[in-house]
Amino acid sequence: MKKRGNRRAGYTLVELIVSFALIGIFLVAASTVIGSFLRIQARVSAQADAQTLSDTLLNTISEPLVSMRYNEDKWSIEEGSIQFQDKEGRIVKIRAEDGRLVFDYVENVSTPGAVRPLAEKVYMGNEITELKFSQDGANITIRLTLQNQNGFIWEDGRTIRCYNWKK
Repeated sequence: MKKRGNRRAGYTLVELIVSFALIGIFLVAASTVIGSFLRIQARVSAQADAQTLSDTLLNTISEPLVSMRYNEDKWSIEEGSIQFQDKEGRIVKIRAEDGRLVFDYVENVSTPGAVRPLAEKVYMGNEITELKFSQDGANITIRLTLQNQNGFIWEDGRTIRCYNWKK
């Protein structure tokens, strides 16, 4: 029998290289999974922010339209804006400007001019890229397109019925 008294305990160079190679493979796989997760999480977050903003914008637009006074002389609808007489008798024009919702008070107000009804932080990095209005009798359809700084696009719409519509 051979005596092995001089052998030192430890790892060989080959074992160390194989261990580092396996660790490297696991790290690459983990970074791929984490990267995919982060992309999905960013998309879901952008979708949630856009949906919340579109609901807020559509509610802000719908509220005065539902109870507007029908006045044919003060009423106009274009693709990107709508003008009407609100329940207080003010002439209001709703439109989008610089990616934000704008209410223009045209007549019968102490200080005519543009009002942005929502604070900048409400937009959560999104902007309005398209705002469209269309009408079918007392029904008004609002179409809204939002886009965030990463290019995520969200489209939403709502049809409302104006209960004071008489034509």
